[in-house]
Amino acid sequence: MKFSPMKGNLICEVVHEYDTRKTESGILLPDQTAERMRFIVGKVIAAAKTKYSGGTDEHPLCEVPMELKKGDIIIFDEYTTKEFTLEGKQYYCLPEGKAYAKIDK
Repeated sequence: MKFSPMKGNLICEVVHEYDTRKTESGILLPDQTAERMRFIVGKVIAAAKTKYSGGTDEHPLCEVPMELKKGDIIIFDEYTTKEFTLEGKQYYCLPEGKAYAKIDK
């Protein structure tokens, strides 16, 4: 399947989901609390070529290249994305600015 995201967006597939219901010391958190803390490590399978930047009086709106590209491994929050399933595979669509970090190999 080939994706072509619109300006500023990424399409990711899940590499790893962290279970946040249990702390390192073994304390079980209520489901509502754990759900708010869930984050995902994903692989960028498609990225737009450009995004919009600026849009203030001092810096007019312009197109700039995306920082993330296909193949990058990133950390993002499930609640800042749009989840969809296509041909039995789960994907996430998110704006580049909603990625928390890029994991360098």
